[in-house]
Amino acid sequence: MWKKVAFWSGLFLTLTAIGGLVWNFETRWNQTQPCIANAKEIKLTQLRIEQKIQEDNARNLQQRIWDLEKAYAGQEVPHAVKIEIDKLKIEREAVLRCIDRQLSRGTF
Repeated sequence: MWKKVAFWSGLFLTLTAIGGLVWNFETRWNQTQPCIANAKEIKLTQLRIEQKIQEDNARNLQQRIWDLEKAYAGQEVPHAVKIEIDKLKIEREAVLRCIDRQLSRGTF
């Protein structure tokens, strides 16, 4: 009689432990799946922010060019200012090429 009670209680505890392990693994698996989906959304958001920063940089460079041209409108532009304007234009073109390249690759 006691052997049957010990057997059935041991079987019950073993099945309960196995069920607990299965439940634990299932719960962990369900928790990691949304993380993978969130990682993709985070990467997309990060790329959009990077695109926005690049566009803002290009816009700021263009504004600086306009400000310098406006300051010397109708006047002789000093050589140092011409060099600065040319540098700003080159930098702006580089930023725009970077944006175009990333848009064509689909990374933004």
